[in-house]
Amino acid sequence: MCAERPRVLHVFPTFAVGGAQRVAAAVMRASAHLFEHHVLALDGRFEAARGLDGIALHDGRAFPTLRARRRFLREGGFALLVTCNWGSFDWVLAAHLPFTLLPHVHSEHGFGPDEARRRHLRRDFARAVLLRRARALLVPSRTLVRIARRGWGLPRRLVRYVPNGVPLLPPAEPERRKDGTVVVGVVAPLRPEKRIDRLIEALALLPPEPAVRLEIAGDGPERPRLGALAARLGVADRVTLLGHREDVASVLRRFDVFALASDTEQRPLSLLEAAMAGLPVVARDVGDVRLMVAPANRSYIVSGGTARELAAALAELVRDAARRARLGAENRSFALRFHREEAMVRRWIGVLLRALGTEDHAGPAVDPGRRAMAGCGALPARAAAVPRRG
Repeated sequence: MCAERPRVLHVFPTFAVGGAQRVAAAVMRASAHLFEHHVLALDGRFEAARGLDGIALHDGRAFPTLRARRRFLREGGFALLVTCNWGSFDWVLAAHLPFTLLPHVHSEHGFGPDEARRRHLRRDFARAVLLRRARALLVPSRTLVRIARRGWGLPRRLVRYVPNGVPLLPPAEPERRKDGTVVVGVVAPLRPEKRIDRLIEALALLPPEPAVRLEIAGDGPERPRLGALAARLGVADRVTLLGHREDVASVLRRFDVFALASDTEQRPLSLLEAAMAGLPVVARDVGDVRLMVAPANRSYIVSGGTARELAAALAELVRDAARRARLGAENRSFALRFHREEAMVRRWIGVLLRALGTEDHAGPAVDPGRRAMAGCGALPARAAAVPRRG
């Protein structure tokens, strides 16, 4: 254990399970020897904290005013504030107005359905002004880098591209079914912007042979509507709503093809996990989705993304088991090379250390995240000097 760990406050709109929360949990788990982590959830939900030992939790509802928030930041002994997405911007304001109280790092993981469809000038202005006072802006996709630089006018030195990564998963090896049914699957919260309805509509457009079933892992407010849509389209017997599942690897083993039809994504962890598990992917071309799969799979990332286009891409894969196996193997190889969780965590830790000014200045060839982890025994010392890429 490193002596004198800096106290870091992470502020989230919610710490219920989601992509941004899973990234943060991985970073906290790997850096508990470096930092004393505190999590504040504005809605008081902390499901994503399960399995995180030694993390202090704070209910954001206890700080309803700017004055209360600034007082907590002043008196809480925090060395660094880390905020996430637009929903935490009240705490960005508290950190910087009328003057900056402490070093601050902000992360943006994507947008809700309102911002996915149109720009919000007030939010863009707030980001452009206040994030200039932050030590860094962390984003997981090239799309968000472009928005931060061109849309919000932030300088290059502030914007840090840290692509999401996932743990190593075993190959999915889809179940062999005696009846020859092919399973198309998706893992996603059932929210409107995930557009699971498009996948149900695409299923209804597929030819009768081979038999295809759609399995949906996730829960949320759209569940009743999706069930009703499947019944109306006459495919209710071929749609299975699995509910929320924690056992990602076993869920992916049920699938032959992974599908994603969202209106908005950046670098979704569920797609990375599917690629890591060796599944072929059919998806809408949003965010960095095209860049997340192997080149051979990119012809199945459809630009328009209507139900008819998704059905056409799915039809090719469901009738060709050899192609599914080949694309899945290439996706797995690509994920093993570019989408490892260890690399993501190392980069995150490096950004936090720089924000605190606690890394030494050994030069650009040394990764401060690796060096600090090695110094506290989390990595072999020799591994800390591996040159960074990109």
